[in-house]
Amino acid sequence: MSKTNNFKKLTLCTLVAMACGGGQMANAHTGVKDSVNEGKSIYTAFTITHGCQDTPEANQEAQLALLPVKAQSVVFPNGTGSQAFKIDPVTKAETPIDLADYISGADGGVVTLAPGMVQDKNVFKKQTEVPVGDANVRGIQFTSGNLDTTAVGLIPFRATAPSFTATIPDGAGTAPNCAKSLKIRIGIANYCKKTQNEKQDNRADIWIGHLTTKFNDPGVMPHDWETSPFWPTLTVNRTSALDPSCGAGFDIAVQPSDSEIDTYLPIKGYWPK
Repeated sequence: MSKTNNFKKLTLCTLVAMACGGGQMANAHTGVKDSVNEGKSIYTAFTITHGCQDTPEANQEAQLALLPVKAQSVVFPNGTGSQAFKIDPVTKAETPIDLADYISGADGGVVTLAPGMVQDKNVFKKQTEVPVGDANVRGIQFTSGNLDTTAVGLIPFRATAPSFTATIPDGAGTAPNCAKSLKIRIGIANYCKKTQNEKQDNRADIWIGHLTTKFNDPGVMPHDWETSPFWPTLTVNRTSALDPSCGAGFDIAVQPSDSEIDTYLPIKGYWPK
């Protein structure tokens, strides 16, 4: 089998409703346990359902051993370089937007997200906010772990959901803000082996929507026969009423830029350097 056919399938949250509560439990690869209403703080968790293994094409057997997750890294879209999009409710096409038009206090990214660690050693014994000592936490790294390959891991974190603006700029005036939810896309890397050998596709599972300069190996990322692109997502639900002219409204999304992923997602000692 060619290397490009050895793809990962680390399902981040295929939990049933009892396990995932009111969150995004119906969708495979949902990497955040819960959704949250605008303006509210939340204590939730990243979810890991099994370890790293190459996942071949349909009707083929996996070639590499299933390995336990030993480290996890996440990066949030809460910097001014983050990218935001309006999602067409019919075609799902994404159009770039200025997030600050739709989200109060946003300047490029969700700067009010204020993510942070929750002390817990159930899966990983060590955790570090990134950058270290910086008030604006861009990511969290969890290390010294060993998730049982038959168990589901819940990795807790906290965040504060932003609020939606009532109106957006429209030429010389304003128009109603018709965004009904904000999809906060979070880059996640799950590491199972300390190696730079790109032939070992069970070394990691990388959950970001596309390749970047550093994270450039499709063998450790979702493939389009599986689900692609894919982002672990924290959904912020709008609770303020939509203007009647909005109809059902539309979703917007924000994600870390490639440079933010390449800066904050790697863990020292793991691929990529």
